[in-house]
Amino acid sequence: MSKKEKVLVALIILVTIILVYMGIVRLPCLIRDTTGLYCSFCGGTRAIFALLKGNFYQAIRYNLIIFIDIPLLLVIYILDCKFKDNIKIKKIIKGILIFLIIITILYFILRNIPKFSFLAPTKTKS
Repeated sequence: MSKKEKVLVALIILVTIILVYMGIVRLPCLIRDTTGLYCSFCGGTRAIFALLKGNFYQAIRYNLIIFIDIPLLLVIYILDCKFKDNIKIKKIIKGILIFLIIITILYFILRNIPKFSFLAPTKTKS
């Protein structure tokens, strides 16, 4: 990819983020739109924007799992970059990934059970 193409892709991503942030463009959730169920990341975009505005509580109400997944994915990335050939670190990364998959699936199931409706993203005004 040439430097011009990279700049163009970065510009498109930046414009998309701005349009989503301003509420002009909505990022649909295919799982929610087709099944009516909240996926593990429904409300994630709103949670990130709430964080950017300094509203930590509302970010948690939109999507709690991002506060677990994103830091752990960052740890995995750092470990993988720093210790590329270390077999013990590879096993640790594998364990973290398995943990992430299990809690993400569990979160998906629980947030769609009425007794755990507090895990569903809060409603926004349309």
